[in-house]
Amino acid sequence: MTSYSLAEHVHACLANGHIVFLDIENDKYTALPPEVSKRLGTLVANRKVDAAAVEAGGPESRNALANLLARGMVQAGASRSAEVRSRPVGPPRRDLSEANIEGRRPLAFHHAANFLYAYVRAVVGKKILGNNRVIRSLSRGRARIASARSPQHTLEELLEALRFIRIFFYREIDHCYFDCIVHMYFLRRYGFDPVWVFGVQMEPFHAHCWVQVGDVLVTNYLGETNMLHPILAV
Repeated sequence: MTSYSLAEHVHACLANGHIVFLDIENDKYTALPPEVSKRLGTLVANRKVDAAAVEAGGPESRNALANLLARGMVQAGASRSAEVRSRPVGPPRRDLSEANIEGRRPLAFHHAANFLYAYVRAVVGKKILGNNRVIRSLSRGRARIASARSPQHTLEELLEALRFIRIFFYREIDHCYFDCIVHMYFLRRYGFDPVWVFGVQMEPFHAHCWVQVGDVLVTNYLGETNMLHPILAV
């Protein structure tokens, strides 16, 4: 039986009854209406849909699939697994919004050096490499994370240092995506395993990304993410 599969660079989730697609190669989101989403729902669970389900959905489903095919987001037949495998991630349970940002502890030189490393990697990634290559690099780089974190540095201490230094380089409120990349590289320097999560909601559409370590949210308040549906976790 003929089937259609998501392209390797496309991820999908179900949000408020809509299938939402994230094309990380072109940095674009696309959503299908609820009635069509019901017919093509296996694209979320299995990354593929049978031709019979498309035909059963009538002209709306056929037109939606034709549009996805034309944009290179879906292909006929089986595809290889996603270029970036989305990690399983649970909802954050607490945030560190109260972490000190006044720099009360003396700022250690290695914190500044590691921030500069993360900042430069983020600048190169955003301005030169592009979204797809940054995400793939971070996905592959997880295998190189140190097996044990330094016991003298807590997550709170590291965030305190990052937030203090960040003031002199950029405003996080204006650079959500960039700030997440900086956090990823910075925290990995200390052996932490942060997760970069992309989330969406519909009606109205809103897309956002954040970083969490386990169930601890490190870049946002809980209220800013609890209505969003994860579509990709790196």
